Amino acid sequence: MAAQDRLDKWLPEAVGVDAFDLEKQVLSRVADVWVYQRSIFDEPPYGLLDELAYAKENGYLEDFILTARPNEFVEARKAWSEGDPARADAFRDWFLRVFEREPPGLRGSSPPPARPLGKAARAHAPAPSREPVSLRTTTGKAT
Repeated sequence: MAAQDRLDKWLPEAVGVDAFDLEKQVLSRVADVWVYQRSIFDEPPYGLLDELAYAKENGYLEDFILTARPNEFVEARKAWSEGDPARADAFRDWFLRVFEREPPGLRGSSPPPARPLGKAARAHAPAPSREPVSLRTTTGKAT
């Protein structure tokens, strides 16, 4: 959005903010949209987006971003770690308790699995719908 000079159209409140604040606003919206997808359209769980949504809802969005992408927002990460040194450990402990795995950025080089979620996260995930889904083609005919 920013690179295409469309930020004022899609996220007007983010015009003129620094890169980290822009990232927080964008990912906050992504988390909200994912919650809507899950609750309204009965979308099945997807690990990384579920982690993002849970982190936002539990007040850990900034921690999630700075842990997942430590080399991208160096100044923000430095201020974050110096401001409350115990915060990183609190986030990691929370994440391990909820998802039963390390948060993004601490997992090593392999990408996170899309599924399964940890027991605590699965307990809060809605049951998948068993109703048949009708897929429509561009002509409007059901397949």
